Amino acid sequence: MSIGGKLGLFGRKASGKMNLGTAMALNILNGIDTSDYDAVNSNFQDIAKALSENSNLGNWTWSVDGSDEARQRAEAAAFQSYLDKTEPVYKQQTNDLQTRLVNQGLTPGSEAYQRAMTDLQNNQNDATNQAAYNATLAGQNAFTQSLGDQINTENFGNQAQVGAVNQAWNLLSNSMSGYDKNMAKANLLTGWDNQRQTAKQANAAANQQNMNNLLQAGAMLAMFSDARLKENIRRVGWLDNGLPVYCYTFKNDNRPQIGLLAQEVQKVKPEAVSETADGYLTVRYDLATEA
Repeated sequence: MSIGGKLGLFGRKASGKMNLGTAMALNILNGIDTSDYDAVNSNFQDIAKALSENSNLGNWTWSVDGSDEARQRAEAAAFQSYLDKTEPVYKQQTNDLQTRLVNQGLTPGSEAYQRAMTDLQNNQNDATNQAAYNATLAGQNAFTQSLGDQINTENFGNQAQVGAVNQAWNLLSNSMSGYDKNMAKANLLTGWDNQRQTAKQANAAANQQNMNNLLQAGAMLAMFSDARLKENIRRVGWLDNGLPVYCYTFKNDNRPQIGLLAQEVQKVKPEAVSETADGYLTVRYDLATEA
């Protein structure tokens, strides 16, 4: 029997017929109704178009500000509270100092009298200025609080709208759009056509070129078949004696070859394998391909 007759080659036969799985998947896709999904998607597109054309952001809040009115109220209230408490105290302090100075024999208008009164007024003014500063801080705190409250309020409104949009998309999560459906069909058809073309080309190349390589190898005494010298190895068939046949390329040579792996032949037909001085294995294909 010739080497060609010994090979159970080579891969699947290229066919113009669509496989059953692809045909069934296309039938399922063709039966899917995408009208509801497409209608909702169209509505969202219309909304987006209207927003972009009219610069209308709808009910979304994109910026907030604190209340300056709240700041002014807090500032005025804090300062007025201070004045209400200190004015009678300051008045009493002034009267007490005047009485004490007169009892000490100091007359109004004298240098000592005037210096004592000035010191009291300066102390009272410093305290009033500090109160005004504290009132300003109270106003700023009120503004910050009103800003935080406004942010929280508007965030709640925005999140409510996000929730509505997400709910609509979640309801569609198990559905398919017309676009997705067409893409799935295109991928199926493209994959089927690519597989068909790949199988056709691989079979033609393997059956012609690689069979010739094996026939040539059978006429030689021995041929390098050490797996260590090969790469891109893939099984393409079987010999009648059970040995697998591979398509591969030798390292540093990208031309595809068909043949056996010496390490596997050695296990089944050790008499067909020999070792070179370099330690690589060769195969006598006339022995290796015997039934």
